[in-house]
Amino acid sequence: MGGSITVTALAGCSGGGEDGDGGSSDGGSDGGSSPAPTEGGSEPAKPEKIVVRAWGGSWQESLKEHISDPFTEETGVAVEHTTTEDIVVQNKIQQSVKQDRAPPVNVQWSTTNLSFRAFKRGLMASLNPDIVSNLDGLFDQAKPDTGEESDVEWPFASLYSYTEPLTWNTDLVDSAPDSWEAWWDDEWGDSLGIYGRGTGTLPIVATLTGTEITEDSDFSAVWEKYRDLEPNIGLVGDDTNLTQGVREGDLSMVCMVVANTVNIQREDAPVEYKIPDPGAAMNRDAMYTPKGQSESELYWSQKYINKAAGTAQGEWAEQLGVTPLNENVSVPDYMKDNPAFPTTEKDFEKLILVPPRIEVARASEWEQKFKEIFGT
Repeated sequence: MGGSITVTALAGCSGGGEDGDGGSSDGGSDGGSSPAPTEGGSEPAKPEKIVVRAWGGSWQESLKEHISDPFTEETGVAVEHTTTEDIVVQNKIQQSVKQDRAPPVNVQWSTTNLSFRAFKRGLMASLNPDIVSNLDGLFDQAKPDTGEESDVEWPFASLYSYTEPLTWNTDLVDSAPDSWEAWWDDEWGDSLGIYGRGTGTLPIVATLTGTEITEDSDFSAVWEKYRDLEPNIGLVGDDTNLTQGVREGDLSMVCMVVANTVNIQREDAPVEYKIPDPGAAMNRDAMYTPKGQSESELYWSQKYINKAAGTAQGEWAEQLGVTPLNENVSVPDYMKDNPAFPTTEKDFEKLILVPPRIEVARASEWEQKFKEIFGT
């Protein structure tokens, strides 16, 4: 792995909390069989189409423009998108695996944490590096750590990263603090904003309190630190209302995905962002191929992931405001030498990664405690 701050030596990402516990299901956790290269290097017959799950709006539009349409032009295989929520689709995939029938989608585009959960539940056909050859060009942070109990190398691939630094309204705050500890000062009143479930802030609070994030570590100091912060929190919200709050001056500072800040900076909003000590959380999104597909569908679905893992990431990621995990991709100037957009191994050093296996195992507990403190 690269030099990222990892809060335990077990694995490598954050996100989570999408659906109950993280235990294995009937499918086991072997990752499934990856498609074998065809005899003599020939390609299997092409399906008429493959179905790819996507987020809606600009996410689907950018995927279509930079990945799906070029893939169809190159292969002749049509791509149909569904924007059903990723957790809903994953639950349907789990049912299809249990019932030994075809999955609802050929490619699942989801968070890295939810993808790890699918791996643990035996829902995916692992990627074949001979087919998804662009895996070789990805940073170490793109590869899931499946643990010593598994010999699956690439059950899925993370494709890009996004950080959650401090964003402040420059009309209200002259200069943002150098440490997150300043958020506990009395001067902020109730003008700070954060995500629910501790997304983005929980790794920071754990680091500030010296709490190691493991599957059974004591989080008492983390919850006490959150209770001390609660009077300063004016909003526990999502991307939309955190962005609106800091843009309009209802909030002085927020912890949120940096893409939101960059997007409103382009519209001349009075906002800036930085990564104070001891760092910022980094999350990732991934793609995988569910079990139960025909040989043809599985092969071409993995070819689709190969397209998404290649240099096509550049314009796709730039449009989304996320950082490609293909180290051979050129990035826009604003991402260069910018720790909020990690493009070198050194950039990862000030980012905090919560291992997916731990986030999956403890998500329900964390969400419950967060709700007890903040009421949402």
